[in-house]
Amino acid sequence: SKATICELLRRVDIRCELLSTLKDHRVSNLQDTLLVGSDVDARGFDMPSLAYVIVIDRPDTPVHYLHMAGRVGRMGRAGVVYTIVAGEGD
Repeated sequence: SKATICELLRRVDIRCELLSTLKDHRVSNLQDTLLVGSDVDARGFDMPSLAYVIVIDRPDTPVHYLHMAGRVGRMGRAGVVYTIVAGEGD
């Protein structure tokens, strides 16, 4: 689960927050913090300084992938998307 991932990351001293628990949809004070969430969790958030997105597993549709990847590289800023897919046929 997302909560388990965050807990494991915190155990190795990686700052981590669940997107679903954040109240302010303008995320600007979480520098050097890994945000863990789903594509649904990220909707409505303004994250202008986001530099990386890590997509784990293959989204259902190309539109879902584009939505997740589109969190970075906005307004002329650079951004990197890593996609990790594992399993038979992937």
